[in-house]
Amino acid sequence: MGVYSADDPMPIFSSGEIHGEISIESSGDGGFGYDKIFYPHGYNFSMATMDPKEKNRISHRAIATKLFLEKLESLRTK
Repeated sequence: MGVYSADDPMPIFSSGEIHGEISIESSGDGGFGYDKIFYPHGYNFSMATMDPKEKNRISHRAIATKLFLEKLESLRTK
């Protein structure tokens, strides 16, 4: 995954996933894209109706960022 270069011979990659269900009903005013129809597992409401702090805590971006920071920290402690 990814391309190595002379400028960065050991890039750090991370990714995140959030699982849930897609609804045919749209709900909520917040978010963007699929947020109004995406219901994360464990929640009975869409990402668009979720408190922004909670959404940012469980989002695929938050998961990827956490993994990235863990990888970065492990390099620092070697």
